[in-house]
Amino acid sequence: EIPAHGSPVAIFDRGRKAFVSAPGGGDLTANLDRYTGRAEDRFILEHVGPGLVALQASNGLYVSAACETDALTPVSRTIGPRETFRWIELPNGDVVLRAIGGGGHLIRSVTRELAGGMIQEILVADADHAGRSETNFAILDGTRSQEPPAAPAGSTESTPPSGPDRKSTRLNSSHA
Repeated sequence: EIPAHGSPVAIFDRGRKAFVSAPGGGDLTANLDRYTGRAEDRFILEHVGPGLVALQASNGLYVSAACETDALTPVSRTIGPRETFRWIELPNGDVVLRAIGGGGHLIRSVTRELAGGMIQEILVADADHAGRSETNFAILDGTRSQEPPAAPAGSTESTPPSGPDRKSTRLNSSHA
């Protein structure tokens, strides 16, 4: 369920296993081991329409998805298509956010190597598969500090068993 309009929220990135922040009002990144409740770690969730939300960062600006190659960054004074995200709740309670503007893709965390060997860990809107942990987020109460949430009951990624165990399961079930 989408939190109430104007609610402070903490965003936990399942792929990185870290909380999201916008340090100094810059690019969104998931690199916090715990949610402190400090302003740059907290976002204000606003309802834009049925199933649509916007996120306001501590600098007072709205998180924008300009295009699928750029980092999500709080740079807009107003809410438009680039600052609007579709809230998609998964059966396990996690959330996937689809950017309405900027390509219409799902939000995910990525690591990019820049010139000079610099590493950039950012959130972008370039994914198309909601079944991967990198696109799954836990949205938590942003009014208090938080430890990382437990893994969801049903994993969003599954790996089939390998080797003989997998084969023997099939053989046994076909002879039953």
